[in-house]
Amino acid sequence: MSQREWVQFVKDMKLPIPITEINDVFRRVDRADKEEREKNPKAKNDKQMVLAEFLEALTRAAVKWMNVSKIGKQDYKDGKTGEWFERLIDEYVLPLGERDVMKEWREHLASAAMDEVLAPFKPKLQEKFAEIVARTRASGDQGKKDSALEGKKGGPAKAQTQKGKAFEGKVRRRGRVERAAAALLLGIADVAGKYYIPKLGAFIVYSLMIAILIWRPQGLFVRKAGK
Repeated sequence: MSQREWVQFVKDMKLPIPITEINDVFRRVDRADKEEREKNPKAKNDKQMVLAEFLEALTRAAVKWMNVSKIGKQDYKDGKTGEWFERLIDEYVLPLGERDVMKEWREHLASAAMDEVLAPFKPKLQEKFAEIVARTRASGDQGKKDSALEGKKGGPAKAQTQKGKAFEGKVRRRGRVERAAAALLLGIADVAGKYYIPKLGAFIVYSLMIAILIWRPQGLFVRKAGK
């Protein structure tokens, strides 16, 4: 988190501490990380807050909030900083997650003060908006025409693609049949070899595989190439 983001964060919380104190908190917690110190041993800060520094900043902000009022100063002397930190989290930090920032922005834009500022520019803004809408519609219509034209041109290519997909599916089905047949053949050979020739049963499968590879290296069910 940069210093600017930290200041905006505290402002969004509406924590009642001066801007000078908000900036002072950031300067006190901002320290150079290990990598930055290795590059530059004299580096003292990196202008960014990590998570640990952010938590420390919240704690320091709670202390500065305590020093704004007499009650807070007395509680600080009594060692009640932890209670004020919990209040800071419950009353200021967590409610930020429940805020509808876009709703607040819309209400701000719809205010009389904003309307007064925008009034002189409304004609030009409306004209520019109309140009953008017209240009967007024109590009959309052109895109539909191009898509339709590509669809007409791509008719034969689409049909060819569908044929290719059908052929690919046929090849996959044929491959599954071949694998099932090979597994069945090897299973039968293994069981038969161990039953009829117990001493050589373990080698029957390997012998059969070698014989098939010599006899049909291209596969058992491969079609002959057409002339």
